[in-house]
Amino acid sequence: MLYLKNLKSLKLDHRLKQLEVILGWLKQAPPHHNDSAGAFFHAEVLWHKASTLRIIAPEKNAKQVSLILNDAIKKLGPFVTGSIKSKKALLSADAYFLACAMLWENSQKDQAVPWLSSFSLLYPRSSYTEDSYQLLADHAFDKGRFKTAVHWYRLLAAQAPPAK
Repeated sequence: MLYLKNLKSLKLDHRLKQLEVILGWLKQAPPHHNDSAGAFFHAEVLWHKASTLRIIAPEKNAKQVSLILNDAIKKLGPFVTGSIKSKKALLSADAYFLACAMLWENSQKDQAVPWLSSFSLLYPRSSYTEDSYQLLADHAFDKGRFKTAVHWYRLLAAQAPPAK
């Protein structure tokens, strides 16, 4: 995406301004842009805004970052839950995993677990499958759910290269 390439070269305050311009355009976009690709683009822009704010002042911007991530999750959530219910991917693997990662990043791990648990069923050949197994295994281990952790670690071991 061209906007991403340009964003990386901008100073942080200019990056925020550019993201705000893009978000302003998205608010005025016609309804047919509210499909899964449009939702992914909108969520990705919001994620970049949250990430930029976190870099600028992590503690000062923590509440705003959390709210922005929640907005981004709301954009993708209906497509993720629809995918799980229909057992058919309604959005790209990148978009689905971004939704899971944003929940994780926003300390909503328990909410991310059912989404991550369904990921490999919807996207069995995705490069994110190993990451979903790793997150699920580590989370279960941290919660003291060792049988569940072993399940996810076994799936990870069966699929991932030895370095993982």
